[in-house]
Amino acid sequence: MVGSGSELAGGVLSEYSGARLVLFQIALHALFLLLMAMGVVLFLGGGNVVSFTAKTLLLTAAVLRLARYSPRWRVDQMLALAWKILLPAALVNLMVVGVIVLLL
Repeated sequence: MVGSGSELAGGVLSEYSGARLVLFQIALHALFLLLMAMGVVLFLGGGNVVSFTAKTLLLTAAVLRLARYSPRWRVDQMLALAWKILLPAALVNLMVVGVIVLLL
């Protein structure tokens, strides 16, 4: 239904305004940058400061672009993806890594 009254228009931060809203927004942006920096360190290699900063900004731009242009999934679609595709893929990955560790 379009325009149902049960859905919050502003999301979880609709109760806040002014300084509290600004603090929440700053905290959310800082958390996002921290997660992107952790992703760079864990998956793309840290390197020097310039390389780390460039990789963090590129990863941030890629994730924001992906989030902007990808469709929103319903809960049942996400659950179906998790149970039918991601869980079996994780179990196969676990078995492959286990076999590799046993052989080496």
